[in-house]
Amino acid sequence: MACSSSDSPASAEDASADVLEDIPPFEEPVFDSDDPLGRVLVLPLFDPVKRCLIAPTEIGHFDQDDAGKIAECAPIEVCYVRPDGVLAYHNVDCVHGSNFRANWNRTLYSDLGPCEPIKRIQFDMKECPNASCTFARDVVIDTAKSCATAITSKGCRDKLGTPTKCFCDAKGSVFVGANATTPGAPPAGFTACDGTAECTKALGMVDTVKGCAVTTTDAGPDSD
Repeated sequence: MACSSSDSPASAEDASADVLEDIPPFEEPVFDSDDPLGRVLVLPLFDPVKRCLIAPTEIGHFDQDDAGKIAECAPIEVCYVRPDGVLAYHNVDCVHGSNFRANWNRTLYSDLGPCEPIKRIQFDMKECPNASCTFARDVVIDTAKSCATAITSKGCRDKLGTPTKCFCDAKGSVFVGANATTPGAPPAGFTACDGTAECTKALGMVDTVKGCAVTTTDAGPDSD
């Protein structure tokens, strides 16, 4: 084994590794011989900074019921977020507490949350190191708060074109459609407002705007 000088200064990468030492870059699913049911949830991961999919990895072991068998998953969509920003989405809730393989933060899924692209346009995402496209989205932007109150990804920006049209309501919200050619019908109460200050601001942030904070604790039923 090669040795390093004891007086060499620690690099920023080393410091980062210390902070996230319990978050390995890849975790092979573990199927223990004394766990014949293989209660392991494996999901693809998404890096929102690099905009690409990381290889599927183990999230954790499924919950067990009082009899020691696999517990039924709750019919609630969940979004998993690691401290390093890596994301995973699942359409049911199966893993809790000490069953997690790494220190994931489990939250209920919301279309305004970080996992929305994973659900909506996962087939448009590329595997790392190739970056995915810029995601084109139908958005309703609260221009006063600089955040979105509704987001739905529809595809890639390079395929759908750069938007130039806006629809505004009387409260300062702006709807911008994902498709530049046929933006679709705006929500009720919105009328065309191209060229206004609100429209200009919305168009400037349409591809980068984040969802406004979700106040409810339950994302509610999802019809998709």
